[in-house]
Amino acid sequence: MELQAWQNLTDEHRYRYSEELAAHLPQSVIFRGLQLYRYGGPELSIAIFEYGGALFSLMPGGEVQIGCEARNFRPTDEQIESFQKSAEEYGIDLDICSYVQSVTTPPRKVTFSPMLVEIQPTKIGLEASSSESLKIQNILK
Repeated sequence: MELQAWQNLTDEHRYRYSEELAAHLPQSVIFRGLQLYRYGGPELSIAIFEYGGALFSLMPGGEVQIGCEARNFRPTDEQIESFQKSAEEYGIDLDICSYVQSVTTPPRKVTFSPMLVEIQPTKIGLEASSSESLKIQNILK
């Protein structure tokens, strides 16, 4: 399903499509419904799925532009000031515009396949430890 096709569907058709998709996924993937989403543009209904307690959204595929035209970047005074503080702290010897140009890739169009994308962060086996613990002390030796 490409984004344009998804946007052209009614919510009723999106719902049915999502139910059919869930029926073709492993049995433990559950379609939870549609949710209205807005981010800097028009509203869009997104399909929400659950798998193993984690929530996922259907990301329709299609062509998108990625990358950055760094030569057109015009930082605000606040961005320049913030970057200068960070540059001093981390030993970066470039001005903000040169840095942005060095770490970005040029604009280009790519095509993505539809996918399910997790929508909430998940802890993956990390645990808090005190520097006083014997385990940490043994590592530091």
